Amino acid sequence: MTGRTPLDDADDGTATVHLFPMRRLLPLRDAAAHLGIPARRLRALGMLKAGPR
Repeated sequence: MTGRTPLDDADDGTATVHLFPMRRLLPLRDAAAHLGIPARRLRALGMLKAGPR
C-alpha cells in the first residue's frame, strides 16, 4: 500500500480526509464528539486558528 487512497471504490479501511471544514457542517459539540475531543478544546483550538480544519 502506498498510503494513498483511490478516489473511487476506496474500501480498504483507511480514513477519508475531506477538504471542507467540519465545523461549518456540524455544531461544535457534534464536531468535537466526532473528533473524540472535548468541545471546549475544539473551541480553544478554533480561537487559536489551530486544530482540525
